[in-house]
Amino acid sequence: MNQITSRSAPIFLSILVVLLTLACGGTSGIGITPQASEERVIPTNTDRLKPEGTTTIFAVEYAVPGLADVYAKTGVTYAKPQPAFGVWGNIEPEPGIFNWSVTDALISEYQQAGFTGIQVLITAESPWASVRPPSLGDKGDSFPK
Repeated sequence: MNQITSRSAPIFLSILVVLLTLACGGTSGIGITPQASEERVIPTNTDRLKPEGTTTIFAVEYAVPGLADVYAKTGVTYAKPQPAFGVWGNIEPEPGIFNWSVTDALISEYQQAGFTGIQVLITAESPWASVRPPSLGDKGDSFPK
C-alpha cells in the first residue's frame, strides 16, 4: 500500500493546492486563462445574507510558502498555515533549542502580501517531550513525559 512519506508530503501538498486553486477558479496569476465560454457569475450583493453588524472574512487553510501573493489576488485576507508549521517538535527540536525561522518566514510572506489575520495552531507533538509522538495511523499521546 502506498503511503505519503515525509519526503513526498510537500510534493503531495503542492499538487493538492494547485488542484484546489484550479477547482475554485483561482487561475489568474498562474498562467491559465479560462475559455471565453466560461463566464462566471459572482454575486455582488451578499450583504443581505449576513446578520447586521457582522463581517465576512475569506480565509485560506493550509497556507504554504510561495503562494501568499496568489492567494491575495483572490481577495483572501486571513490564512491558517499548514499544520507542520505549528508542531512543537519542529519549533523546539531539542530541549531548549528553538527554531522559529520557518514559521517566521511564512508569517512574514503572508503579512507582506497584505494578509491581516494568520492563525497558527501550535500542537504539543514532540519526539522528545511526548509520551508517544503521533505517527501515520496513530494519534499518539502528546501528554508530557
